[in-house]
Amino acid sequence: MTTTEPTPAVDQVRTAVLGGEIASRYAGGLSTPVKIAWGIAIALALLALATLGWVGLVIALVLIPGTVVATLPLPGGSWAGHQTRRLHNWWRYRNGEHIFIGPTDPDFNNPDIDPGWSRPVPLGKVEPIDLTGTGLDDMFVLYHHNPGEANLFTLVLSVQGLAEGVRSNEVWAQNAKAFSDSVLNACARRTSHVRTLQMVSRAVPADLNPHERWITQRVRALDPDLAARLDEAIRSYGDVIDEIRPFAEDHRCYLVVGIGESAALMKQAARLARNKDASVEGGVAQVIRDEAANIQRALHAAGYGRVDVLGEQRACAVLRSMVNPSFPLDWHKGVRWENCWPSYVGGADALVVRPSGIGPDTTRWHTRIATVPPGKVAPVPLSPDWLAPLLTGVGPDEGDPADGIPPCPTIRTVTVRMDLVPADRARDVTRKHRTTDAAHAIEDARRGRIDDGGAEVMASASARRAEDLKEGSGYHGVIWSMSVAVTGRDADDCDRACARVTAAADDAAITELRWREGDHDIAQFWTLPLGRGLASTRYTR
Repeated sequence: MTTTEPTPAVDQVRTAVLGGEIASRYAGGLSTPVKIAWGIAIALALLALATLGWVGLVIALVLIPGTVVATLPLPGGSWAGHQTRRLHNWWRYRNGEHIFIGPTDPDFNNPDIDPGWSRPVPLGKVEPIDLTGTGLDDMFVLYHHNPGEANLFTLVLSVQGLAEGVRSNEVWAQNAKAFSDSVLNACARRTSHVRTLQMVSRAVPADLNPHERWITQRVRALDPDLAARLDEAIRSYGDVIDEIRPFAEDHRCYLVVGIGESAALMKQAARLARNKDASVEGGVAQVIRDEAANIQRALHAAGYGRVDVLGEQRACAVLRSMVNPSFPLDWHKGVRWENCWPSYVGGADALVVRPSGIGPDTTRWHTRIATVPPGKVAPVPLSPDWLAPLLTGVGPDEGDPADGIPPCPTIRTVTVRMDLVPADRARDVTRKHRTTDAAHAIEDARRGRIDDGGAEVMASASARRAEDLKEGSGYHGVIWSMSVAVTGRDADDCDRACARVTAAADDAAITELRWREGDHDIAQFWTLPLGRGLASTRYTR
């Protein structure tokens, strides 16, 4: 658990430490499923001892150590976790759940290829709420109601973002503080219906064709004699465009607002619906619109530029483009929820998207997804722009002239989901962290162990959080998760892109990217603007 922290002065950039505190500080870093498995093993062992005598003793001696070894958290995950995941993927592949064939695909309804899904299976139970006749039908609100998960409404905002390179560290710090105060902490209050926020940053090759057409039109409008005299300069400018094309990236930022289907929300929605003689769906949309309007104003005041609520066509165009980059992000005419999902095949190494069928496009995009495991952000002080190497510092692919592959920017998505934790719960966790840190320090001193600096930094971070979370401070807690999607024009291109992204992540103090081998088709939905990617914890609402 981390908190957003204030900047004490304009000329001083406040840093923060992001660690896997929950994962690393409780009960030896054991997750709840592991604790349950150990508890069941111990209970069965005791039952066997009580009823089976010597046979029960043998069972106990095998069962308890076997369970411990199988579920022991290792750097790459436990043996039991790996086997469970392998079994799950085997079952999915057997049922064809890793394949989706859309209606525009030539193989649609081909029984040899198409499993017949109307929606991608990993999407789960998600559909837009019907706002026809409510006066709010320009909104696009998705209702998520998957078994075992809290029901959630999501809305997508397009955020212009900050102009990198023209801002000093002090201005970055001010913007970060404003985002923390006006957005995160405001949404974390118990009076807010917002439960989660997801920031999605998308980097794609910039489309320079409109610029080239504009230049061409301007040149054609010139006097022929003048155009002839400027011919060398025009050719030189064309060479410049060709040189920068591999480096020209278009960066888009989206914010997903997740609102839980709580009793308080439905009560307020019902009251609004009665007052306006509208449907309950209209009341829900009204509450969501009000929450979104508050966030829009807060982001604009924090200096994040223009913020727009995306309707169905624009939101679905973003979803389609993020799966299949052959479709531009802004190509939204006629795109609906029913037709926005491109055809793909999930494999062990990557998610392979089938060609779009647009003109001569034959690109089979390969996408790989990685997550940042808990505790794999180095426990060092991080400035507000600590993710810059990953967001804007990834170099382009050099291409392969021999195979006719031109250089191209690295297509990638970086998404961070933040579950907001009220201050009272965050204070309880921080108090336990400080107690654990103090106990570790005493134990290290007793044994004469020398700290490598990590424990000291984590202890300092927990002390800072305790200071920030004092009653009356207005600050709350955040539980976060991060995922990265990397896309290449073929398998080799994707591998090279993943290597560049991994290097950039290391420069951003991310010590490990864990690639989702075998279930990239599932993990891709964590990187889309759908509010996915973080399991509920006992600290979230």
